[in-house]
Amino acid sequence: SYSYPIKIFTFLYRPMFFDGLGIVGLLSSLENLYVLSFSILVVKSSPFKGFREGSGVIKSMAVFFVIGTLAFSLILSNMGIMSRVKAPFVGCFVLYGLWVLSSNQPKGYIK
Repeated sequence: SYSYPIKIFTFLYRPMFFDGLGIVGLLSSLENLYVLSFSILVVKSSPFKGFREGSGVIKSMAVFFVIGTLAFSLILSNMGIMSRVKAPFVGCFVLYGLWVLSSNQPKGYIK
């Protein structure tokens, strides 16, 4: 009964602290909070530029993440199953996000 954007948010970032019951829910909430903050950081770092400059593997990870998220957010409704199914998609997103963040660093810049 959620709208499509809320279904996508639910698939990627829930359960949050107000949803999580028990220690496993709290650990899952911490993980989702990290993924949410990482997502905001990646979106601020011009992900389309990183996509254009990426290799075929980087581009395929981004496409896999987008298509998988859009498809599975429509068909899954149980948070337990969502947490298990989203693992490969979030993994690809983290690798793609690290690529985006590293490609936006000035050349020769070392932290």
